Amino acid sequence: MRAPSPVLVVAFALLAAWAGPARAQVTKPWVPPGDSLMRDVTTARMRFMRQQGDTVGGDNFAPYDDVSRIARKLLRSLGREHFVQAAAIEATLDSLGFDTEVAVDPVFPEVVALLVRNPFKVSSEAAGFLYWHVREDLRMQGIGFPPARGLRLRAWYTGRPRAPYQACLVYTGKGAVPRPGLKFLRMGPDGRYWNLVQYEGRGPEFGDHAVLSFTDVNLDGQPEIVAFNPVDADSSFVLRSGVPPIVNEFIYTERPEGFVLHDARTVPGPVEALRMFVAHLRSPQPERAKFFMMKPERLNEALANGWGKLRGRDAWTVEYGEQDQAWPEWLAVRTNDPGGAKRWIFHFYIQDGRWMIRDWKPVKEKPAVAPAGAPADTARGGSK
Repeated sequence: MRAPSPVLVVAFALLAAWAGPARAQVTKPWVPPGDSLMRDVTTARMRFMRQQGDTVGGDNFAPYDDVSRIARKLLRSLGREHFVQAAAIEATLDSLGFDTEVAVDPVFPEVVALLVRNPFKVSSEAAGFLYWHVREDLRMQGIGFPPARGLRLRAWYTGRPRAPYQACLVYTGKGAVPRPGLKFLRMGPDGRYWNLVQYEGRGPEFGDHAVLSFTDVNLDGQPEIVAFNPVDADSSFVLRSGVPPIVNEFIYTERPEGFVLHDARTVPGPVEALRMFVAHLRSPQPERAKFFMMKPERLNEALANGWGKLRGRDAWTVEYGEQDQAWPEWLAVRTNDPGGAKRWIFHFYIQDGRWMIRDWKPVKEKPAVAPAGAPADTARGGSK
């Protein structure tokens, strides 16, 4: 049987010690002979409690550095060949009373990232650290962070002598409205340091609630960044809770200055097809709405319904869609016009690679109760 990793031995022993007495016997944490781990832990926690202000500069940096060095010991104990399991040290660090996140790229585990926060002051800035090997030397480099969470790492080999490796860290800011951020680094020619290329204020600016992913869009073995960002609400084209949101997709590709915007589009789908249909009906050239209709001859019917003149708050409301489907193929819509509220069912279909309106039908009688999973207000009568 394989002996357990020393990191896990430390983790379980420390957790047992913190659990308190068991049957009048206190279990003390196991510490390697001559190791100063518990002294370092106590010192770091005391320094965190005494931190002045929210920055990590000056004397405030000391406890973050303490935690980074404790993590370095744990990574050494884990062993270079087991770096892919480096995320396991996060539980150990947190069991010691710290607030950390550990990220490792499972495809390229030679680089490990650590994010350290002050466990006693949630408004404080954070500090990040990269760990990597140069031969047998486990090196470490610090990076400043705003208050952050959700750390993710992607690292890769470039084959370029001046920057043989690159690493990108993405995170979510801890403000009232979550917004992603990015750190992009290139390794120096001798492998002993990283150059910070992009960071807050000098790199891509992502929208509130954006979701980032690393994707090899052009299949060259190196990642691009894809950001999905919900479109801001429109008071005249309203989506009720539970209706799939309209989302913009942004692709960022790497250039000498770092990651830059390469392409942007709105993700196609039934809701976006309906929105564009409505926008064209309202425009000076309503015939363009035919582009989203499988039966373009029904354009006159749409105009006769007064849809081209519907404006103002709640003119169009998508109330719910096909049940239990994240990608519905029909939508229940309410229109508000001077004659009162009317309800319709719009059906959609993909033709020639595009989402299009197949047909629409009026709902003669409003439902007595909302369908399962739909918002309660979809069963109400006309607008208020």
